[in-house]
Amino acid sequence: MKRSIRKGPFIKKKNYTVFKNSIITKYQFKKTFDVYNGKTFTEVEIHNLSMVGYKFGEFVSTKKIFTYKKKIQIMSFNITDFVVNLFKFNYISLDCPAEWQINFADSASPAMEGIVNFHNHIMVVICFIAFFVSWLLINCISYYSDSSISQSTKFTHSNGLEIVWTTIPALILLFLATPSFTLLYSMDELIEPVINFKIIGHQWYWSYELSDYTTCVSGNNNLKYSCYMMVLEGLPENKKGYFRLLETNRRILVPVKTHLRLYVTAADVLHSWTIPSFGLKVDACPGRLNLINLFIKRIGLFFGQCSEICGVNHGFMPISVMGVDVLQYNSYVMSKVNWVK
Repeated sequence: MKRSIRKGPFIKKKNYTVFKNSIITKYQFKKTFDVYNGKTFTEVEIHNLSMVGYKFGEFVSTKKIFTYKKKIQIMSFNITDFVVNLFKFNYISLDCPAEWQINFADSASPAMEGIVNFHNHIMVVICFIAFFVSWLLINCISYYSDSSISQSTKFTHSNGLEIVWTTIPALILLFLATPSFTLLYSMDELIEPVINFKIIGHQWYWSYELSDYTTCVSGNNNLKYSCYMMVLEGLPENKKGYFRLLETNRRILVPVKTHLRLYVTAADVLHSWTIPSFGLKVDACPGRLNLINLFIKRIGLFFGQCSEICGVNHGFMPISVMGVDVLQYNSYVMSKVNWVK
């Protein structure tokens, strides 16, 4: 259909783009989304309120469940990203473990993004070193394989060569250390938090306390709840979107794009609160509080597990965290507690 030159051509309104493991909320009702299923985008319309709470991927037909690929985009010129894109390396990104997964989880925090970028930075340097040493070794073998060459017997030492093989490794280490220290300092940076969470490890479950709130029933108690692993029989009859050995009886709701502070401790033995998508691994020690900051950049469902051997059921201490919009988080909290600050 033609339009006047002044009005211009018809432009189709773009839909919102989401990943297929994103959770559907009530604020997305009567909206259309382009769901990324691993290779292509599929249009999904939230036409029924019964779809709320499910994942977008449950309404997209795909053979590979829970996996999708994400190409690395060059946001600014960087030699590491340039080489990675030059060879068209892709890394599979996930919020939960997948079968035969060998790469990192999809980053959901600035710390994890820094870890992935630093890993790519180191891998490029290691590849250059490996190629150079291999080339040097092959050339030496091929050159000195001829028995008639006796130049090596006259070579005793060289001050220039010693300076070179001392300076070059020092520069390489400095090239690696600079982004490493930057990442470490950024992860330990203390920022005034909006919400404080206390995480306590038990044998064999996790409990959480929100000291910024007080319950409506008893004004002296903080908001507390415990999270246990759900056995296969405890999952809903329609098990779509649920993960074996990773689901808990209660998912922890945390607001996205909000500065959080986590206080991690243990009630009995050593534990470790770990979520790969956040780039977090915090040891839970009895009688000690370990502090760490967290900033979640996107909405999603994130899984983790205890990473410190703590007994016979160590492998059955999953962590399930759901990142939600700030408004949705406030609605949930205000329905259960009274604000005290």
